[in-house]
Amino acid sequence: MTNAKPTSSDFPVAQPPPEYGLLPNSRPRSLWSQIGMVLLQPGRFFRTLPTLPDSRQWVWAALLILILVGFSAVQADSHTPDPTDGQSTEGGFRPVPGDPFGGEVSGGVAVSGGEGGPGPGPVEGGPVEGPVGPGAGGGEPESSPSDDWTTALIAASNIVAVWLIAIVLLAVVSLLRGIPPQWGHNVQIAVWASVPLGLMAALQLVYFFAGGTSGEPGMAGLLSEWDAYADLAESQQALVLSFASRLTLFSVWALALVYVGGRQTLRGPWLAVTLTVLALVALIVAIPVAAGTITAPEDEAASVEPG
Repeated sequence: MTNAKPTSSDFPVAQPPPEYGLLPNSRPRSLWSQIGMVLLQPGRFFRTLPTLPDSRQWVWAALLILILVGFSAVQADSHTPDPTDGQSTEGGFRPVPGDPFGGEVSGGVAVSGGEGGPGPGPVEGGPVEGPVGPGAGGGEPESSPSDDWTTALIAASNIVAVWLIAIVLLAVVSLLRGIPPQWGHNVQIAVWASVPLGLMAALQLVYFFAGGTSGEPGMAGLLSEWDAYADLAESQQALVLSFASRLTLFSVWALALVYVGGRQTLRGPWLAVTLTVLALVALIVAIPVAAGTITAPEDEAASVEPG
């Protein structure tokens, strides 16, 4: 028997443990995977948003949303029933999806308080080519390419305005935590939270291509069934009309995503994030009324002249 002593070469060299924490980020998700996750798994999406590799997928998502919203607004404007042919606009889709500041030139249905009757009416902004009146023929008004571009740009600019307001309000969530605003995360939350509005615009395009027509915006068509609505003051009617015209399943979905983003990405307290979402809703509803793009409908009896 030998008295040889073991050396370091007789033992296996210890290998470092695998870095499992890098595996989730080793293969970035595609744009469509991001969209599917923000719609179906919003908690996980916004929770992992700060840890994702630096990418510009939110830019492509923003461009896709703006294109869908603008194209849907143009189709809604071209599928608005002509009021001279007696067609009703009830039962259709929202002309401009997620339109917070849209007035008389931004969609197929506008709120008018002037002459010609109360309630929703046709677009007063863009000129309509061709004859107007009984026997003019055609149930869909014709529009020039410049009018279509104007409608699309106004609808897209309305979405951008919502993004800017949401970005500023989300900065308050970070300030209440005692840290500087995280502008990069705020921009991504605002863009990804508006994915349901792009989905609504895509569904509207399918509806219009199938032969559908524009109708009352949001829940505004139900206000005629509310007896107490006529007893409200003119300013209150305008606010209720603005709120009802923007109340859709997709708008509520988008607001819920803003809340989830504020809680998971910014780590904001629930009270601060809730107040931020309520402030966003208040601004979206009040700004069109203050700007005069939405007014209360006049009394039908007052618009009838004697004789």
